[in-house]
Amino acid sequence: GQTVTLQGGLITASRGVGYDLLAVLPEADDPVARPRPPQDWPQQIERLYTLPGPGPEGQTVRVTCTFVRLQPETLEIVERPHETVVFEERCRGDARFVNAHHADIETGTVWQSTQWIGPVQGAFTYEMIEPFAPD
Repeated sequence: GQTVTLQGGLITASRGVGYDLLAVLPEADDPVARPRPPQDWPQQIERLYTLPGPGPEGQTVRVTCTFVRLQPETLEIVERPHETVVFEERCRGDARFVNAHHADIETGTVWQSTQWIGPVQGAFTYEMIEPFAPD
């Protein structure tokens, strides 16, 4: 089967969606992984991506990502509107790519996102129907 694993709104692994993403290690204050109001998003974070490669450790890709706040936008998912702020995330380091996130204007929950999941697979887009809420 195909799976995509999320931590908050951050894709941290994928299986069977082409070339696998083994793991993503976000910083503690990564607002995509741990929702926070848009006004509290840091300007920059670091991530470590692990991809298949020689040996059991695979290949690691380290990047520094800068968030650029863009326009507000109403996003509709399954006939339910969400007031969001769009963030462009520009990442550089061992790879270069751009992600885009629609974050809830109040809570920072990422409702829609396009994220890089590896040099072969490229970008993956998802829409969050309902965020995970532990009991």
